[in-house]
Amino acid sequence: MAYMQRTRILMDNDLDNNTTWRQRLDLVGKVTAIEMRINCNRLQARASNAVVYTLADCISRIELLRDATTPLISLTGEQLDAMNYWDLGRPNPRRYRQDAGGGNDLVLFLMGGRDLYDREYGWDFDILDKVYLEYTYALNEATAEYFAANDHDIELYVWQWKGSGVPNFKGFFRSKQLDSWTTTAEDAEHRIEVPASNPIRRVAIQAKTRASTLGGTVKMLDLQVDKGAYSPVIIRSPMTWVMNEV
Repeated sequence: MAYMQRTRILMDNDLDNNTTWRQRLDLVGKVTAIEMRINCNRLQARASNAVVYTLADCISRIELLRDATTPLISLTGEQLDAMNYWDLGRPNPRRYRQDAGGGNDLVLFLMGGRDLYDREYGWDFDILDKVYLEYTYALNEATAEYFAANDHDIELYVWQWKGSGVPNFKGFFRSKQLDSWTTTAEDAEHRIEVPASNPIRRVAIQAKTRASTLGGTVKMLDLQVDKGAYSPVIIRSPMTWVMNEV
């Protein structure tokens, strides 16, 4: 009978300050997720009440690379954190401390399937070749709001099917950034090209500021097909639409 096993595959301590941490994942079998557990202490007691930095803010890119070069996942720390919330339906475990030396923790999942126990989709490491994980970050800017560069640890775990009757995956689900932009003005329109022939479950829009609720600032979403030949979905008040669960 097939069962799910969570196993620690790697642990590294005292990572460098601002760099890209790169590791080859020598795995076999069916994996539904790779779990990253990141820990770093605060540099000093937080000085500015107007500035908040979490570990996710300081991660500029997390990539899972096939054949050492082809991205299977390529997202910022904040984007991957948000994607995990949508995938798993709950916030990931974390700890945020403001005191000098206070430990900060963040857990992120590189999902191959729709959940941790997916029997249809996931990472099949018997097919994937030369898979690398790249973790790019800048944790220390020599201010109290950032982190101690000499106390940065990481652990990797895999969620893997074991036993008899292990499922055969149809493929894997990829979370991909389609676009990134800065708002230029009020009532500005921004168009996002959705790649053709790609099965898409969800298009998510994420703001980079905590100053206001994103849903209250977007006035209309319009899905246009065939270069605007028709618009099967038009949402004129996204916040009302979501709250009413239309």
